[in-house]
Amino acid sequence: MSDNTYNALGKPTINYNVKTTGINITLASIDSFSFYTVTSASVIVTLPLVSSVTSGWNVVIKNISSGTITVSAADLIDGNSSIILNTNQFLQVINTGSTFKVSLKSAPDFNIAKLSLVANTLEQGQSAPAHVKINSFVDALVVTSGTGIEFSVPIPGNYNPGTDIELHWGYQSSTTTAGNYNWLVSYQFQAPGTAITATPSTVTLLSDANTGTIQLKDVYVTLPGSGVTTAYSLNLKFELTARPSSTVAHVSMFYLKYQSL
Repeated sequence: MSDNTYNALGKPTINYNVKTTGINITLASIDSFSFYTVTSASVIVTLPLVSSVTSGWNVVIKNISSGTITVSAADLIDGNSSIILNTNQFLQVINTGSTFKVSLKSAPDFNIAKLSLVANTLEQGQSAPAHVKINSFVDALVVTSGTGIEFSVPIPGNYNPGTDIELHWGYQSSTTTAGNYNWLVSYQFQAPGTAITATPSTVTLLSDANTGTIQLKDVYVTLPGSGVTTAYSLNLKFELTARPSSTVAHVSMFYLKYQSL
């Protein structure tokens, strides 16, 4: 449920304007490409007349209250005079030019945003990660103790505001030596018009056990997204603090997994 026209940064050319309502509301043409979260049960969201808005006008409505809300219109909404939204249901309404069409769903979509290995930057004062071809096929970074990697990326334009984001990375051990890989992930969500802080908001340590076999492992940490919108950027620092003796990690992918509209 999103605008599918994106710019070079992967954001919609028209970003959703996130609004929160706890009272009855009547939508108008200026509300196109808005994302409404409804916080109170029994709220009525009234759509404008089809004839009063342009073709392509669309909004997304999500019920985050503990009860039901009603979306109504003087015109029919996909053949219905009103639609009931239960807790955590999404509704996208689109004006096709002659009628309102809707997409109703109870479970969110999840999207992937790949972070390029080439774009990874060295943390100042740390050792530069080397590149390696795994079996002459897959490009990877050689990450060892003391290696530091930093990212700064925009939040994807179809991200569902306020939801958690998972940072995933795929790696395999360079040898069959058993032991733990300890990964340290520091991060901060940066609001527009604010300065980067010297201390990350949260630091997460993930200890992942290598059982003595060489295999690709997909591991992740969850970054709480409360209050985050598509206007934010995400700053990350990624380090390996411990590893099995005489072995290194070959990291072949980084990506974000997030709920999308």
